Amino acid sequence: MDTNTILNISTVFASFFTFQLLFYFLSDWFSAKVSTGFNSLSSRKKIEWNSRVGSTYHSLVVGVIGLYLFFFDEATITDPLWGDSWLVKLNVAISSGYLISDLLILILYWKVIGDKYFIIHHCTALCAFFFILKNDVLEYVGNFRLLAELSSPFVNQRLRLGHFSRSPDSFNWRVVLETKTQLSNGRSSLFCALAADSLETSNQCGSLKF
Repeated sequence: MDTNTILNISTVFASFFTFQLLFYFLSDWFSAKVSTGFNSLSSRKKIEWNSRVGSTYHSLVVGVIGLYLFFFDEATITDPLWGDSWLVKLNVAISSGYLISDLLILILYWKVIGDKYFIIHHCTALCAFFFILKNDVLEYVGNFRLLAELSSPFVNQRLRLGHFSRSPDSFNWRVVLETKTQLSNGRSSLFCALAADSLETSNQCGSLKF
């Protein structure tokens, strides 16, 4: 097992345990400190709240790193298809650890926050990230997909406002959701374009394996 593989696996495990710790311990402590109304929430709302805190933390970490890589990572900018960047793979591994952690939380608290569409989303993303980490390919596309996470803090804040009976409708949250949709459509189109270009210009695709 090479050094890069060990680093990727270690990052996934570290990310998983960090988000588990955040959900079960740190979120309660931090939220009670910064929000006077947190302790008055029901246990069901606290579960959803803590889940959203993890989502926000994840989106900020991978989103900020992703923005830096999008503008300054020469390896993937020069070659979006085959460019190899350890920092991009680190970012993808962080996100993979979060997705596994969130999957476990969704299953354990299914009656409160369970959603089959979240399960499908997480599993699909994990398959794509595994493909990237295993084959060292399409890292630019994987990082571009993570930029869509930057909209999550705004969506999560809308839900947190709802917990305290404040009307979130006074904000133009539709713009946020539409932006997230456009980012999703854009990354899908980019993936298809790059994949098609690869098939036309290289025989290396035949060596890629799941």
